[in-house]
Amino acid sequence: MREALVNAFKHAESSNIQVKVTRDSQTVRFEVHDDGIGLDSLAAIGRGIQHSILDRARDYGFRAEITSELGAGTTVTIEIPKSRPEPKSNILEFIAPTMSAFRTSAGITWGAGVTVVGLLLMIAGATNAGNALVPMLSVMSVAVAVSIFAFFANSRHFAAVFLIVCVLVVFYLSAAANGFGVLGGAHWQALAPTGPFVLLVASQVHRAYVWTAAGAWLAVVATMMSGVYVPNEYSPTMIFIAGFTGGMFSLGWVLFQSLAARVSAQEAVNDQVRIRDQAREDFAKNVQESFRRWVDAGLESAIELMRRIEAGELPIDAPETRAACAREEKYLRQLVSISPRLTFLGSEMMPVLRTARAQGVDLDLRLGAVDAPDKATAEAIGSVVKVNVETAQAGEKLTVSVFDVADGVHLTMTGASLQDHGALGPTANHFRLGDLDVLELTYTRNDEVAAHANA
Repeated sequence: MREALVNAFKHAESSNIQVKVTRDSQTVRFEVHDDGIGLDSLAAIGRGIQHSILDRARDYGFRAEITSELGAGTTVTIEIPKSRPEPKSNILEFIAPTMSAFRTSAGITWGAGVTVVGLLLMIAGATNAGNALVPMLSVMSVAVAVSIFAFFANSRHFAAVFLIVCVLVVFYLSAAANGFGVLGGAHWQALAPTGPFVLLVASQVHRAYVWTAAGAWLAVVATMMSGVYVPNEYSPTMIFIAGFTGGMFSLGWVLFQSLAARVSAQEAVNDQVRIRDQAREDFAKNVQESFRRWVDAGLESAIELMRRIEAGELPIDAPETRAACAREEKYLRQLVSISPRLTFLGSEMMPVLRTARAQGVDLDLRLGAVDAPDKATAEAIGSVVKVNVETAQAGEKLTVSVFDVADGVHLTMTGASLQDHGALGPTANHFRLGDLDVLELTYTRNDEVAAHANA
């Protein structure tokens, strides 16, 4: 809406601008029509309307349309739905790749850790009947390597089948290294099969692979307990304890990962809710600030002028009335030219415009599209402009330009006699140019003031 008015004021060369607001059960419709020079479609795009109105309306989910004809004015129509469905949260989809990578890296870390611990214990003299730990650790190492390769090569289904075989082979070799219970109880070797099993779970293949691995593991345990590998009466118990221990550790890892995933997902959703609530709060504050800025702008005189004209107290064709309307129109054009995106500069410049009008100072304010870096810088700029407005004579013309530069924002003022407010320092670029007094100052990003002196 504002962009449409700005374009009408700046470019249309119109004598009349009409704003019409209508609504029905579904939408609120805004129309801004001017009787200016008009535009064709290519010119409209070239003059920024495509970006400032059409693209931005589409981004917000509004419908915008521009109709124009050379010499016949321009009409901008904007339709805003009264109620728009809240967009579905995609935060879980957003964090899914991160969670997937975390699970995979955690599984590889577990599998590699169990393998390294096994190697260290074997070196330290752990029970190793028939030297079975050597092939067992070799299989575990290959399982880790295959998992890493599958993660990067995206060949997880092949890796899943291989890891199922590894679970069964490692369990058998771990039992063999312990003499199937003859050489003692189920020691650390009971945890060895958890390495390839956790790697399988962490690869995030279809659950059928995991259930197949669990079922095959259970079948091997049952087969070994049934008498195929029973050197003595204690062997079935030892085999059962080894299988139970490894299974419980694997189940614990799966439950922990599931819990961590749920907690992370819930925390991500909570963060999204907090961010959305904070954005709404900030939006409400910005709306209040924008309202306060317009209150500070002092529109009472324009409203009173229109009331008196409507009531017939002021003849519309009288020179005094036309002059008053011209003054108010110029003032309103200045206000409309201050972009709402200028959060810091806008709040400082609007009161200055009001002061200039009250004192009869002809202030020409030109602000760029980039705001001051912070409130302190905007206050410093506003202070310099304000002191010169307050010390200017009625009817005196002041020109103020604020625009973006590489290291901050630049202020240029011209007038009959300018004041540097005593705070700009001796290096401020303050000089005479014919009948004009010129003041130049750059406010850097770190709030320091750097004056640009002529060579």
